[in-house]
Amino acid sequence: MAVAVQDIAQWLDERGWEYLTVEDDDQTRFVFSLECSGSLALSLEVSVAEEGQFVQLRAAELIAGRTLETTPYRRRILSAAAEETFRRRLAKIGFDPQDGEIDCCVDLPLEDCILTQRQFEYAFHLVILVARLVHARMAVILETGRDPGPLDVEDLPKPE
Repeated sequence: MAVAVQDIAQWLDERGWEYLTVEDDDQTRFVFSLECSGSLALSLEVSVAEEGQFVQLRAAELIAGRTLETTPYRRRILSAAAEETFRRRLAKIGFDPQDGEIDCCVDLPLEDCILTQRQFEYAFHLVILVARLVHARMAVILETGRDPGPLDVEDLPKPE
């Protein structure tokens, strides 16, 4: 097995995070939220599937589908999402045509290797950082209609 569900649970426990465990027939998901600086709360999910050979870290609903349906800047939002995916390594920005939400994920196809805690922490940090950057960019587009382009860490709100 590439990673045990218990390992993921232990790594999340070590961070002191409270999470909900959802077990389906083909995967186990850890679902929780993270309060970020500013008014952003990320809805996070870690999915372990294919008997531990595939892990996905996901920040859901960076932009809600309802918002994307009603904004006159839909095309700019989708263009920015595509550009962010093109520019980033490992992290992907997705658009779900079923409900219209924009999300961010990191897929880790492990196959015949073992996921270490260090790799998990790196991927976890990455999905949170990219989600925050993309959310900030999309918020500017929704507010002003202007795309500021890719943002840097310095552009994010600082903790109070």
